[in-house]
Amino acid sequence: MIIFIILWAWLGFDTARNMTPRFREVMNTKACLAALGLKKGLSAIAEAGFSEIVVWSGKHREYLGVVRLAAKFGLSVLAVALPKLPAFSQRATGLLSRWMSRMVSMRIPAVCLIFADSTDTPVTQNQRETLYRFLRSVDIPVLVENNGRQSERFSDPRELAELLANVPSLRVVLDLGHLASSGCLHRDLSMLCGKIALIDVHDNNGFEDLHLPLGHGSGKGSFVVGLKRLQSLPGRIVIETDARLGSDRSAWVESLRADRIQLANALSGRMDLRE
Repeated sequence: MIIFIILWAWLGFDTARNMTPRFREVMNTKACLAALGLKKGLSAIAEAGFSEIVVWSGKHREYLGVVRLAAKFGLSVLAVALPKLPAFSQRATGLLSRWMSRMVSMRIPAVCLIFADSTDTPVTQNQRETLYRFLRSVDIPVLVENNGRQSERFSDPRELAELLANVPSLRVVLDLGHLASSGCLHRDLSMLCGKIALIDVHDNNGFEDLHLPLGHGSGKGSFVVGLKRLQSLPGRIVIETDARLGSDRSAWVESLRADRIQLANALSGRMDLRE
């Protein structure tokens, strides 16, 4: 438990109110590195002004080399986002366990999980308890992200709150784009207060999980609408956009810079709110 507390404090995942709030803009590497490759992608992220990243592992660990390369580009790894797997599958839990062991051996600060279960599939109390025991047993801080479709479990903040109640060490990655596309934007979020480690931002049309650049959303799919739903904010906001610019590195740099500007402008009137 002491190790977990030290890691949360080092990462800035504390929930104490700060008298002089400061927000850090973090970049999720998934789209940029998929388009540009590891070295070009990391250099573009650094040139765009980021200093911290959440690393997408890839479905088969193909992007884990980023962890070793990041420091060469002046980037710190905040967490690794693991592949989307079912929460209530014994086979998937075994695979996740091996992933977790690998993350511990690599000294990753934290892992981000998003689950792949359908709301149409019944879940027994025994399956829930098995998941709780597994999440309580891991030796690395775990962040669980809300899903982006109505048909997926853990889209509803109430389901995340149930997880937190049974696994107190968990923290939440609250994805505002997913709240909009899953129809959960106006659900009660107060039950997550003090448990949100990161906020993910990207835009969409309010119905589809599009991961559009910031400022390209419409209606409730604008990340600004999501920010206004929150009573307080954690110190780090993760940009998870996909500019869909192919291999044009310069265009990626400009798009990521524009995302940072959009986020900074949206936060400028909210500097008194921090968890």
